[in-house]
Amino acid sequence: MTSDHKKPGVAFWATVVVIGVLIPTAIYVGAYAWVIEPVSVVAHLTSGEKHRFVVARYPRLGQSSIWRTFFGPANQLDRLVRPYVWQKD
Repeated sequence: MTSDHKKPGVAFWATVVVIGVLIPTAIYVGAYAWVIEPVSVVAHLTSGEKHRFVVARYPRLGQSSIWRTFFGPANQLDRLVRPYVWQKD
């Protein structure tokens, strides 16, 4: 008795990649896009100077720093892809 077991083909591995990598990535990026809010902030220095910069705010998630850590990689990528949103005013 011989057994004819086929090895997984290209279609199988493409499906594994889509399910294992692309779908979770799309969910992560979509969640980031839904919760992010770029906010312009003015910092007053002791020398009297003012500096303006844009920070990420997550109003739908609260003030916990865990969100800044969790969405940090997406925020860095967003700053590269959309610099016009994150530039100083």
